[in-house]
Amino acid sequence: MTVSGRFAYPGPYAIAENVDRIRDIVVRAGDILPGAYAESFHLIRGGRDVAVEFDRVMRGDNLHNMPLFGGDQLVIDRDPNTVFVTGAVGRPSLIRFRRGLSVNDYVELAGGPTERGVTAKASVQYPSGLS
Repeated sequence: MTVSGRFAYPGPYAIAENVDRIRDIVVRAGDILPGAYAESFHLIRGGRDVAVEFDRVMRGDNLHNMPLFGGDQLVIDRDPNTVFVTGAVGRPSLIRFRRGLSVNDYVELAGGPTERGVTAKASVQYPSGLS
């Protein structure tokens, strides 16, 4: 399996399939580096993203701390400090993240909803794939 992104020691790792879990490999990889964005953490299995809640993994929650298989990849990116607003808004764009702003605030910063847009139906998708 492979670990990539903002880990202290990215690269290939030998695992005991269906025995080693995500947390085991994160610890072996020296944990994440400062500036890593925990919400971007995900597992790639069979070419598909598997959404994983990193904080739960690191607490040992076995629902999220899944067993690993050969070919799996663990990925974590740096904190982008931006929010991508797209869809039925006036100006789809990247907006600098500001603590305390709501989804509605970001929709307004992106020009507000278009005639077809309904702010109440807006959703958030995190880089990990969770919504």
